[in-house]
Amino acid sequence: MQVIFSINLHGRDLQILNKIKAYFGVGNININKKTGEVNYLVRSIKDISSVIIPHFNQYKLLTKKKADFELFSRIVKLVVQNQHLTIEGLNKICELRACLNLGFKGELAKKYPLDINKRPVVEIAKYIEKD
Repeated sequence: MQVIFSINLHGRDLQILNKIKAYFGVGNININKKTGEVNYLVRSIKDISSVIIPHFNQYKLLTKKKADFELFSRIVKLVVQNQHLTIEGLNKICELRACLNLGFKGELAKKYPLDINKRPVVEIAKYIEKD
């Protein structure tokens, strides 16, 4: 099982992803010349659990992405605990993944339909204070 943290932006924002990569010190950047997108990817479960997740636990997201992050964190925790090696754990991961972002597509969407009631409730910040 592969867990991936990614940030996808338009190619014109490559410098932003380079700064994010330099800040975290982990991951890679891929450029999709066909779509014009650039992607920052962290594929190492160790880097995700020891660098990415602690950062966003300390510096909370202020948008609806906070719910996706909470689901993602639960999935990573289950994988770190080797729960993906059991049927029960794998089913739990699939249920959480079905609620992440836009859910599954195709056949998996039929087996694990998006259940908005399982998404964490997140109060979206009405404004962001400037320092």
